[in-house]
Amino acid sequence: MIRTRHMIRARRLFAELPFVLTTIALGAGALLCGSACAGEAEEQPMPTASNPFPATHTKTKYTFGPITTKAEWLARQKDIREHILVSAGLWPEPPKCALKPERLDRKAFDGYVREKVYFQSFPGVLVTGALYWPAEAKGKLPAVLCPHGHWKHGRLEEPPQARCINLARQGYVVLAIDMVGYNDNGPIPHGFKGDMLWELSLGGLQLWNCIRSLDFLQTLDRVDPKRIGVTGASGGGTQTFMVSAVDDRVKVAAPVCMISAHFQGGCLCENAPLMRVMMNNMEIGAAMAPRPLVLVSATGDWTKNNPTVEYPAIRKIYELLGAGDKIAEKQFNLGHNYDQPGREVVYSWFARWLKGAPAGTEVKETPYEVDNELLIFGKDRPRPDWVKSPEQFVEEWRRMAGKQLDEYRPKDAAGLKRFRDVFGTELHQTLCLAPDVADQLDGAPGKKTEPDSDGVVKGTIKLGLKGRATWLKGTIWTRQQVQKPRRLVVVAHPKGTEGLSESFVRELTKTYQAVLAIDCLPMGQRKRTKDAFYYTYNRSNLAVRVQEIVLALAMLSSECRGGKGQVDLIGLDQAGLWAVLARGAADLPGLGATVVDACGFDGSAEASWDKNEMFNPGMMRLGGLDTAGGLIAPSRLLIHNTGGAYATKATEAAYRSAEARKSLRLSRDKLDESAMLSWLSQ
Repeated sequence: MIRTRHMIRARRLFAELPFVLTTIALGAGALLCGSACAGEAEEQPMPTASNPFPATHTKTKYTFGPITTKAEWLARQKDIREHILVSAGLWPEPPKCALKPERLDRKAFDGYVREKVYFQSFPGVLVTGALYWPAEAKGKLPAVLCPHGHWKHGRLEEPPQARCINLARQGYVVLAIDMVGYNDNGPIPHGFKGDMLWELSLGGLQLWNCIRSLDFLQTLDRVDPKRIGVTGASGGGTQTFMVSAVDDRVKVAAPVCMISAHFQGGCLCENAPLMRVMMNNMEIGAAMAPRPLVLVSATGDWTKNNPTVEYPAIRKIYELLGAGDKIAEKQFNLGHNYDQPGREVVYSWFARWLKGAPAGTEVKETPYEVDNELLIFGKDRPRPDWVKSPEQFVEEWRRMAGKQLDEYRPKDAAGLKRFRDVFGTELHQTLCLAPDVADQLDGAPGKKTEPDSDGVVKGTIKLGLKGRATWLKGTIWTRQQVQKPRRLVVVAHPKGTEGLSESFVRELTKTYQAVLAIDCLPMGQRKRTKDAFYYTYNRSNLAVRVQEIVLALAMLSSECRGGKGQVDLIGLDQAGLWAVLARGAADLPGLGATVVDACGFDGSAEASWDKNEMFNPGMMRLGGLDTAGGLIAPSRLLIHNTGGAYATKATEAAYRSAEARKSLRLSRDKLDESAMLSWLSQ
């Protein structure tokens, strides 16, 4: 919702133109972690007018957003969950295939039973691991999912086994799963690079495997589906807080030695594209609230500041929700680890919240022996023949995503609502647009001329986002004579104001009360890169372009509340492609007609997106410009210069479903200025 004080500010701009637990010391422990060492952190760079989105990375020092009320947090929490799912390629959620579970080689040990297990998370994709049961416990039992970190041998190492064995003896059903590419899991390697345009990544796959692992646990007769916890360290800690943030079936969480303000994770499995453009691990961890959360940290790794930085920030969220008793922390004078002291903290925490033990109950670890027979596959037992290769998996993912786009294409009013709900969110999150942009709008008026012979005043303005500087330059032409209802227009051209002819501007001022032309940041500020993590932390050129157009729309829409007018949008040349995305994503009052130069863009070809000025992760998964066009329905929309290549199936389906087919005009040819103005004047 747009807050009044900021709406007033936007109108003034327009008018001036002229319109925790204690730390203890214990012996050293070590965790062999594939996540790169945090090293020296760097202060978060300050935005400037020449670079409002300075590059950040996994070792940038982040802060927790300024949340002061419960309502603010609930809105932010929803945004975090949606952004994680979109970034992971799980929005809309992939169809859940049959698990095809297999439980093998049951063996009894002292106080527990172990089985080997594997199942299918996605057609042809394996999840492998071990299932641990109490030897004698009866009735419905709590369960714990245990993803491991980057130990060399993953769940086969002693620390992961120790916690699984002890939790089973304590009365839990425990599922230990392999990370992608570890041990029995494969043949997809842990270095799997996925497909950015289709929002397929190693991190997204691991999150999906965790979600499907919860599904598997809930199929077990002995598991109480309302009592499930998750815990893991390092990379397993990342998996813990990721799945906890998006899946409410997780009732208790214990991410160990991972949540940090100055290190977000050093592996591909922790850095899905887009994931941390708008958030950091502290906020993701806080998304668990108000469900019980304990942070176990170490003085010898990147969680050394947990008692003074990360824990207090997350605790404030719990207190806002009246759940201060459901969060705790414990730090040990150790290196990066998940050793016995930390495990005992987690045992005690889980006993309290999953088994109803009194607060203060301490659960100690019992002696155990390492199991050397945990591998499932080998010469005598190959992987199932239904398992797909990495290349086959990528193709299957693309087919699935394409099929979902077809299935969500609206056929009626109900389908149109579903289409908007799903893809409106996906478009906004894929482009990492500022939420409630009108609430964050900032700006300052510049010089203005005296009225010309037609009574038109020419002025300048700078727009931006609060905390991001005012970087977007605009030129605005306004007529002194007030028109009611007001008609206003934003014009975008790749060359900015210089790309507009005087005659075109003059004709626009005859129709519109105000004409705002924007000068986007110079192309090349944010170059296409092969850096695997760059797009985890930074917006693309395309995302910045779209944000700039949305800013301009927000500026003018402040004058059109309550039916007082409308804001049209014209995208010329390549800016037409930015404009359709911006208009599809913008949720602002008073938005009217849109003119789009399609530039013959073939959005079905990956090569079309794989360019510096058009690249953005997830655009193929989203359905690109065609989906954005459908989100504009039922407002008037002119798409010209399609060249027979520009896709419009979803756009046309949305307009039919909105019973607004006459509001959509498509033209294979490029229209001149006169034809565009004629259509706008209708």
